[in-house]
Amino acid sequence: MALELEYTIPGCSRAEGAGWGQTIDLSGSGLGFTTDRQFEIGQELEVFVRWPVCRDGNAETQLVLVGEVVRSDETVTAIRIRRRQFRTLSSATLRMDSPDDGATPVDPGAGRFRA
Repeated sequence: MALELEYTIPGCSRAEGAGWGQTIDLSGSGLGFTTDRQFEIGQELEVFVRWPVCRDGNAETQLVLVGEVVRSDETVTAIRIRRRQFRTLSSATLRMDSPDDGATPVDPGAGRFRA
């Protein structure tokens, strides 16, 4: 099942270091996903996956992954997962809307996982 996701490059602005894609393969140790750019091997990424199951009633859930790029080309990237966390999002936190649908994040900094 392909799940929507947003990725960011820590230390970069959203305009320079953020993008959207879909999962291709997800396991306990790695993630493969579609992307619109190529990353350097070893580069750290934060990935926010829209989870298909709600937690705590009707709250939207997001899987937050932090990992390093192990393979990348112009359309597909794979990361080795170093940290993972499920987040329950309120209506005031980040919405992962594709840039094509005209929506904008409610709060671009909310819901981010920082080590």
